[in-house]
Amino acid sequence: KNKDLEIALRRVEAMRIARDGYKLESETDRLTVLYNKIAFEEAVREKLNAMQGDGKGAFFIIDMDRFKEANDTYGHQCGDEILKKFSTVLKEVFRQSDCLGRFGGDEFVVFIEGNLTRDGVERKAKQLMDAAHSIEVENTDFHITISMGVAIYPENGADYDYLFNAADRALYRVKTAGRDGYSVASGGVVR
Repeated sequence: KNKDLEIALRRVEAMRIARDGYKLESETDRLTVLYNKIAFEEAVREKLNAMQGDGKGAFFIIDMDRFKEANDTYGHQCGDEILKKFSTVLKEVFRQSDCLGRFGGDEFVVFIEGNLTRDGVERKAKQLMDAAHSIEVENTDFHITISMGVAIYPENGADYDYLFNAADRALYRVKTAGRDGYSVASGGVVR
């Protein structure tokens, strides 16, 4: 009986591991190993619900400048390498507890929470810009720059949709001002 029980427990454990693997695979962007769009939104909504108006957060939308140009000039393998390197930079700049996602194409999203100030959020944006500028793409003269829009919770919105829209409008300001900068919602563009 002990042997039958042991075999049954191993099977249950194997099924749990397989289930967890399928879940992770369905939530992860294969190229960057960040949350995919759906899983990112779900994770941020859960964090916002848990915060219930307490605490601070920041929602970043990050767009890689001239990515299509790099893809067209150097090929899709180079483009994939750029995306992978940038996802590594995201993981280095932000904490493991932060939500990091690839929204699609060359657009990334991040949600952080904690005892945040506007100055602290801007320092994080500058840190990410500097890290992106330092990425080297082998066998090219392509220099990575990013445009970033940031919304602060709860000032710019108390739910996912409001925060996303506020950050998206801030990103649009950066792009219309010439790219390679960031803007915090209700503020100007910083380079």
